[in-house]
Amino acid sequence: MENAEKGVRSATENPEEKFEREREKWWSDKGVVSLSFRRHSRYDYGGEKIPAGSLTSEGITLAREEARKWKEALPDDAKVTIFESPSFIPAGMREKPEPHMLMPSRARQTASIYEKEVFGDLAPAEEGDDPLYKMQSTRRKLASNLGDFMEHVTEEEAAFIPAFFKTRKEVYGDDIGKFWEDFTAGTLEPRVQEALEKCGGDGSRELAEHLAAFIREATDGKREDSAGVLKEKTVNLAVTHGETMESFIHYVRQFLIAEDRQGDADAISAGTDFGYNKGFDAHVKNGELFIEGGREIVKVGDIDAFLEYLKKNKHE
Repeated sequence: MENAEKGVRSATENPEEKFEREREKWWSDKGVVSLSFRRHSRYDYGGEKIPAGSLTSEGITLAREEARKWKEALPDDAKVTIFESPSFIPAGMREKPEPHMLMPSRARQTASIYEKEVFGDLAPAEEGDDPLYKMQSTRRKLASNLGDFMEHVTEEEAAFIPAFFKTRKEVYGDDIGKFWEDFTAGTLEPRVQEALEKCGGDGSRELAEHLAAFIREATDGKREDSAGVLKEKTVNLAVTHGETMESFIHYVRQFLIAEDRQGDADAISAGTDFGYNKGFDAHVKNGELFIEGGREIVKVGDIDAFLEYLKKNKHE
């Protein structure tokens, strides 16, 4: 009788319902570490009314709305850890209470909004080891591997950042979409590529490698115990940047296509959105990575194998 009922359900169930049932299984499985990657919310570019890099009032509202939706979809027994990119936009010097550089971080501000929506309040801040961020929420963790394409620039290289943006403007004008398209594909105009390398900025392959390393580190050790069942459902929220996620997904697609899995690559593309407060969801079980596609959970494969693929093809 049970099999017959399953047969009837399969015949009448639409693809969306089937996908939602599959998602529920992954999100409730304690042997799976589930990860949500989200781009920071809308922020100010010009710094005329608020410091450049700070979330706008619209961005704050949108982040709250998305955070509430995300919380409502969580399993009841989820243990949530929030990771955040430390990347900031220099917004000028301030003299009071003592001379200091304003460094608004759009990802950190967005993460704080998620924290309040998920937990109901903001945890106390403690002094950390990061020289730029003296205080850090005890519930959230800085993760440089979630940073933007300028995150790993050294102090000496930073002097060449203005020249990079000047060159980008000369070559791409106001067509920033074209710049990011070429950046992701690794086909930047030579002058821009040279300027990016001179200022120490990361390319798309490096960003993909950083994000893969983050997944590896954030899920390492959270495998099934000797009884075959973890004690709690682990959920990691990672607040990051559009170029970081898009670069990662680009190379996941290349990895799958190299294995003659074009259909899986297309399915993953259908499940990603890199707009503000958007992103993608993924799962790791026993070291294997799965990404939610448009209507299916796509198995990418062993995360270490993907990292090796990125390193092996680094100079191709």
